[in-house]
Amino acid sequence: MASKTRAFKVYKPSLGFRRRYEISSSSGGPPIISVDISEFTPGKPDLTFHRGADLQAPVLGVCHFSSFGGNMRVGLGDPVGDASGVQWEELAKDTLWGNKYTFSTALAAPPGGGARQTFRWTRTSLMTRDFALTDDAGATVAVFESDAGLASGGTLRLEVDYGMGFDYMVIMTFMAIFDKIRRRRAASGGG
Repeated sequence: MASKTRAFKVYKPSLGFRRRYEISSSSGGPPIISVDISEFTPGKPDLTFHRGADLQAPVLGVCHFSSFGGNMRVGLGDPVGDASGVQWEELAKDTLWGNKYTFSTALAAPPGGGARQTFRWTRTSLMTRDFALTDDAGATVAVFESDAGLASGGTLRLEVDYGMGFDYMVIMTFMAIFDKIRRRRAASGGG
C-alpha cells in the first residue's frame, strides 16, 4: 500500500454568506476546493464541488441527497459540462443512526489498478463528527478529526496515495456525510 499522508483543513468561512465550505491544504494557502451548499433549489445538487477558491471555478463533482433514507449519490466530474464523463458512486447509509456509510470506487493506482474496491466511513466518537475511512481489509485509509468546541470544521487526513481521483472521491464522500449531519442537527434544532 503506497503511503503519503496528506492533510486538508475543512471549514466554513467566518465572514459573509456561509452557504459554502472551503477545503485547503493544512499547511495554509487559499482554498483548493470550494463547496456550494444548496438546500432549497429543485434540480440543483445538494453539494457542488469547485476546483479553487471561489464558486465560479470549474466543477470538480456533485452530490445529491436522497429525499428519503440516508443514501447519497456522489459524482466525480461536471454533470453539466461533460455528463458522460461523470463517475457516479452510491454512498450508502449502513445503519439507522448514520454512523456508518459505504461506497465502492475504481482505484486507478495500485493496489487496485482499475479494480473496484469498497470503503467504509465509520464514526469514531458518538458526540462528534469524527470519522475514519477503512478498506475491505480494515486498514485505515483516511481520518477526519473535528475541531474542538462549536467550530464547523476540522482536519481530513488521507493516509494512502491512490491517485487524485481517489482523493477527490474521499473528500466528496466525507463532505456529503459532514453536511448531512449538519442538516440533521439544524432540522432538530441543534444548530
